[in-house]
Amino acid sequence: MMEVSDHTAAPPAGAHSGFIDSSRERLKTVAPLLSPREVEVCIRIMLGVTSEGIGIDLGISRNTVLTYRKRAYARLNISSQNQLFRLLM
Repeated sequence: MMEVSDHTAAPPAGAHSGFIDSSRERLKTVAPLLSPREVEVCIRIMLGVTSEGIGIDLGISRNTVLTYRKRAYARLNISSQNQLFRLLM
């Protein structure tokens, strides 16, 4: 029998919690106009979660994740995941 896990909008816990908190604060400083959902998508991108995984975690479709990613990148004036890493490191 397969168990179904309950995926919520809460960020992954555990060893990443310090990274998540610092990334959230950095995003608030660098891009205060990002929506809360765009912030959550960016944090998960930084953690290496795929678009499909982000969608499952947040309970949204992959296409919606891609839309949030595109909007966040536009607001941050970047065009790649590497630029996002540089911005937040």
